[in-house]
Amino acid sequence: MLIDGRALTDNSVLETGVVIVGGGIAGITLALEFNRWNIPVCLLEAGGVSYNHESHALYAGEVTDGLDYDLSSTRTRYLGGSSNCWCGWCRPFGTMDLERRDWVENSGWPISANDFAPHYARARDVLKLTDLPFDPHFWIRHMPESDIRLLPLDDRLLTTVVNHCSPAVRLGESRRAELEQSLTTKLVIHATASAITTDPFATHATGVRMKTMEGKNLVVKAKFVLLAAGGIENARLLLLSNDVQKEGLGNGHDVVGRYFMDHPRICLGRLTFHDADAYSRFYDVTYQYNNDNFSVRGTRAGATIGLSEEVQRSEKLLQCHTALFGSYIGENSFGVASCRRVYTALKRHQTVGLGDYARMAPGLAAATTAFLARSTRMRTLVQHYILESVLEPVPDRESRVTLSNKLDALGQRRARLKWRVGELEKKTHRRAIELIKQQVESLHLGRLEIDGDPWDDQWERSVQSTCHHMGTTRMHSDPRFGVVDENCNVHGVANLFVAGSSVFPTGGSNMPTINLVALAVRLAEHVKDMHEEYPVFDLSTVQAA
Repeated sequence: MLIDGRALTDNSVLETGVVIVGGGIAGITLALEFNRWNIPVCLLEAGGVSYNHESHALYAGEVTDGLDYDLSSTRTRYLGGSSNCWCGWCRPFGTMDLERRDWVENSGWPISANDFAPHYARARDVLKLTDLPFDPHFWIRHMPESDIRLLPLDDRLLTTVVNHCSPAVRLGESRRAELEQSLTTKLVIHATASAITTDPFATHATGVRMKTMEGKNLVVKAKFVLLAAGGIENARLLLLSNDVQKEGLGNGHDVVGRYFMDHPRICLGRLTFHDADAYSRFYDVTYQYNNDNFSVRGTRAGATIGLSEEVQRSEKLLQCHTALFGSYIGENSFGVASCRRVYTALKRHQTVGLGDYARMAPGLAAATTAFLARSTRMRTLVQHYILESVLEPVPDRESRVTLSNKLDALGQRRARLKWRVGELEKKTHRRAIELIKQQVESLHLGRLEIDGDPWDDQWERSVQSTCHHMGTTRMHSDPRFGVVDENCNVHGVANLFVAGSSVFPTGGSNMPTINLVALAVRLAEHVKDMHEEYPVFDLSTVQAA
């Protein structure tokens, strides 16, 4: 059943077995799992079924003295969440991603790769992936693309890292009918969670309070409360839920919102190959994307260049994955950058002014040339390749989400973010680029040009967001260092759980999606086992409070 929160009477109450806050990838995964077992669910989506500017404006926030960050454009506020803008790259965590490393402060998970492994099959089903291997040689042998080779890297230093690419899985579109037609699932849209309600001692959650843009107040009462609203909103909602615990629910040790992580992304270096045929398009993100020649049995794949485990351990580094972006004729011409900025803003539903269009005008001809050149995907039209590196972040206690004193349109305190990137990330990035340059030039494949010293005191200015919000409700067996335990249960609140990458203690350098989906599947199974201890009751009525 689809329920529009705006159509309910003020102070309406819904009752359910499980309430899930957030209709993004983690939330929809949880709802699909409970639907399989006929467990009554209310899935709460703050937005609607499509983009709405007024609703999206509630995501605006405040950024303090860390790196620059746009809290609005890095999130998507309607059914499907980040799946509406996700590119699809997937790779499961490896053992090293989860283990404690003495050179990475605050690293280590309380669960292992073996705890994830049984749940990847279901995660692949949700994301429409196959169980094909990640071995680069498999893809070289089986891809339809005829001219594919691996770069001859010294695997003691650098390694080819394969990612699978999910098709355009827009879960709000592809799974909406399944959720609406379910006899046990209530999909509630246009209802923003404003607080988690608890018993007088905050040891049990009793439900969720909601607000609508029309000024209505709604309540869901539930046996279990699951937060799946993303790395910013999960923390924000816990902090806003301060009726009993004044510092915020689950925040007795001042951990909620801390350890915010994103994957630092840096575009740096121009790689030119002496012979275009010496280069494999397997590493070119611009060529791989939406190209069926890189598909086997319905799954596309692409490669990046990563640091070997041997180098990470011996030199005490993080992981760094570097992809190549073909720069085609015309792309570096005057005005093209302005065209790109306007295009990106429009794609993200951001406001574009007349001045932006005016600055774009001189670059239209060159941008058209570049677009046509890129459309051909001809190697001879590639000027060079830009290196784009995605780094594993260090969990930093001082990178955090707090509450701003500014209020949103619902009267709720907005989120405030501080994001820092440290010396270990810089050291790792510098070493990764040095090794790629060394390998390419020693093998006489080409030359890598770097202007000046990009790792000086201004290095942080080159760091961009990858829109992966992680760590703010981190998993740790000790409540002094984490918000949730190994079962994603908020410490001290028996029936309150958190899903999504906000529970990641460390982020690795892979895209988080398949891992957060596997973790959501694991969480659903845990809650199902607990739910069997409670009677299942009727969801069919909506009562007035």
